Amino acid sequence: MFFGDPQKPLRDAQTRIRDNIDRFEKESRVDIDTQILHRLPNKAVVQTSIPEAGLFDIPHLRNEYFHGREEVLRDIYNRLHSNKKQIEVRSCLIHAMGGMGKTQIALEYAYRYRHQYHCIFWLGAERVSALSVGYASIAAKLQMPELENMGQGRRVELVRKWFQTTGTSTAPICDSSARLTWSDSDTPWLLVLDNVESWDSIRLFYPNANGSVIITSQIQGLSQIFRSHIQLQPMATDEGAGLMLKHLHLEQGDVLPEELLRANETVKLLGGMPIAIAHISGVMFDSKMTLSEAIVGLENRQEDLLWSGTDPSTTHMYENRLNQVWQLALKELNEEALDLLYVLAMFNADRIQESMLITNGSLSSDPCGIPASV
Repeated sequence: MFFGDPQKPLRDAQTRIRDNIDRFEKESRVDIDTQILHRLPNKAVVQTSIPEAGLFDIPHLRNEYFHGREEVLRDIYNRLHSNKKQIEVRSCLIHAMGGMGKTQIALEYAYRYRHQYHCIFWLGAERVSALSVGYASIAAKLQMPELENMGQGRRVELVRKWFQTTGTSTAPICDSSARLTWSDSDTPWLLVLDNVESWDSIRLFYPNANGSVIITSQIQGLSQIFRSHIQLQPMATDEGAGLMLKHLHLEQGDVLPEELLRANETVKLLGGMPIAIAHISGVMFDSKMTLSEAIVGLENRQEDLLWSGTDPSTTHMYENRLNQVWQLALKELNEEALDLLYVLAMFNADRIQESMLITNGSLSSDPCGIPASV
C-alpha cells in the first residue's frame, strides 16, 4: 500500500490522552494513601461548622417527570434504615445497564427523604480525580478550619474522618421549639456515589462507619463488594405507560382506554427501558406523533424514530442519550458476544428458543447452528 492508515494519528493521540489521564489520576492518589487516612485517632472528632438547616449538596434539580419505582424507593429506604444498631456504614448498590434510571432513582430518594438526614452529598464517581476534588469541596462546605493551608489529600483525609465519626443517630431530636436538631457527633448523613466504575476507584474514599451510602453503577460485579444491592429491572408496563403519558402532558385518568392500551403496547416494544420511553415520548411530543404512529414506526424499525438527529428535551436529565447508551453497552461486549447479538437481532425477541443457545447444559460455541462464515 502506498498510503498509511489515516486513522493511526488519531488513535495515537487518543492513546496519549488516556495515558495522561491515567498518570494524573495516579498522581492524585499520592496524598490519599492508607497511612494518611488513618493518621487521626478513630474517635477524633473533626471540627466543622454546619448550618442549622443542614447541607443539601445535590448538583441536580429534582426530576419533575419522575414516575413509578415506588417499590425500589421503599426497598432502598428499608436497607438504609434497618433497626440494627449502626456501627458500620449502611450502603445500597443500585446496578443495571445504562438508561435504566439508576441516577434518577438515587436523585428522587435524596429529595424525597432529605428530612431524614442533616447532610446529603452527591459525588460523580467515574474517576478518582473527580472524587478527590469532590471531597475537597465537601471540606469547604463543612467549613473545616485552616483549609487554605492544606493540600487536597489532607482535605480528603479530614472529610473521610468526619464521615466516620458522625452520623450515629438515625433520627433527629425535637427541641423545645419543635425544631429538628442533631448534635455535632450525631449528624445523620447520606453520600451518593454516582456511576461508580470499579471498587478500586472509590476504595480510598469509602467511609467504613456510620452514615448511609448509595452507589449507582453499571458494574454487576460490585454486588460482590456490597451485599446490599438492587439489580434494577425494566419498568413495569403500567409504570412505563404512566411515564410516557406524563411526558406527553396527558393525565392517565383522562386517557381513553384504547389510548392507554396503545401506551402499554409502546412500552412493551421499548422493553420498559426508561431512557427509551422518555426519548420516544419526546419525539412524539415534538412531532405531534400519535401513539398509533409510534407503534407502527417501532414495529417497522424506523431508524429516524429511535435515532433522531436531535435529542428530545425529555432526555435532558440523562447523562447519555439513547444512542450513546447502546454504544457504551456494545463496547463492553467481546467479539463472540457481538456476533451472537447480530444473529439474535434477526429473530423475534419473544420467540428465541433456549435450546438454540444451550447445548448439553452449557452455552453453545456455535449458537443457532449458523456457519462461522455468516
